[in-house]
Amino acid sequence: MTAPWDTYNITATKNSYRKYKTKVDLEEGEKKEIKAEMKKTKTR
Repeated sequence: MTAPWDTYNITATKNSYRKYKTKVDLEEGEKKEIKAEMKKTKTR
């Protein structure tokens, strides 16, 4: 038996920022807004 939701792995990348990774569970037909708080990498 399968679960009634799907799990999505989301990865966001941007120059001079750390990678942002998150997992989201969405039921069929569901929409969800996701905010990514990305932190700057340390510059030398």
